[in-house]
Amino acid sequence: MLERELKFAIPKASRESIAAAVGADSERDHLRAQYFDTADRRLAKGRAAIRLRLERGEWVQTFKMAGADALSRIELNHPCPARRLDLSVYAGTPAEAVLAGLADQLGVRYETDVRRSTRVEQTAAGMVELAFDVGVIRAGELELPLCELEFELISGQPSFLFSVAGRWLTPYGLVMDLRSKAERGDALANAAARIEAAAPGDRHAMRETELALLRAPRVARRMNSASHMTPAEALAAATAECIEHIARNAEPLAAVWGTPGAGRTDACHARQLRAGLRRLLGAWRLCRHAGGLPPAPLRVAACAYCGLLGRSTGAGSTEAAKLAASAAFQAWLLGLLAWNVGAREGWSA
Repeated sequence: MLERELKFAIPKASRESIAAAVGADSERDHLRAQYFDTADRRLAKGRAAIRLRLERGEWVQTFKMAGADALSRIELNHPCPARRLDLSVYAGTPAEAVLAGLADQLGVRYETDVRRSTRVEQTAAGMVELAFDVGVIRAGELELPLCELEFELISGQPSFLFSVAGRWLTPYGLVMDLRSKAERGDALANAAARIEAAAPGDRHAMRETELALLRAPRVARRMNSASHMTPAEALAAATAECIEHIARNAEPLAAVWGTPGAGRTDACHARQLRAGLRRLLGAWRLCRHAGGLPPAPLRVAACAYCGLLGRSTGAGSTEAAKLAASAAFQAWLLGLLAWNVGAREGWSA
């Protein structure tokens, strides 16, 4: 099964109004999950995850693996009344090769405990399920709070998913978050393991360091431009990398908007946000003769945001956080992602 989903962080000021808006006609559930991996994190390194989750009184085993783009994941669900992993159910599926030989090596690395409210938005164009999640991720003695809104496409074209998310983005100040619960849980488990391995007298300082590293700036990574790619494919791959670079620095910046002193502590995120925009503009310049560039409004806005960040007072000024949290910037980022995954018809930012 191919899951198509958008996820957003919710600013503190909007959480009560989101709860009210989703909860008016919602179904509620308490979801408790255990995530498994090998000691050397073989699944996480392969951008995959397997979990057991209690859903409405029944245990469900789920395998997830990264899809072709930031919107998509392969998801396989199976009832699991015995409450222990059964890898035999993946015979003949994409999960089989990923999990081969791991049955005796998988152990619980982290857990999630989430209160979820869901509602459905449906029109003739399709159906989207909204999930408002509040809870925690736990690994060892560490916890990370969760408060997010997910939009999952049940039926219809991806453009409908973006359309629904776009209607919620501006009124509630939503901020795009590309991190899955599994990604955050894996990072938390790594931090917990390093703290546990430290000398007892060093653990307090190690804890503070590790918690700070969980929100470390996302730096540039090599753009995938393999020789077999067409110009359009190379452009999409470069744009995808830049979206990751931009969004993963914008989200922590947006989270501290309005917090005293945040401009000083998030200087690195601000610099990386601008670096992501500059790389994006550079990739578009390289591909300008190949055609197929994003629509002019997306390109003009990227130039404007890059210029605004360059003119702000200091790379870590509160102007960068204000920009990252703004509805206009988040709508631009959502529109850019929609364009890059091909969800272009019937909706624009």
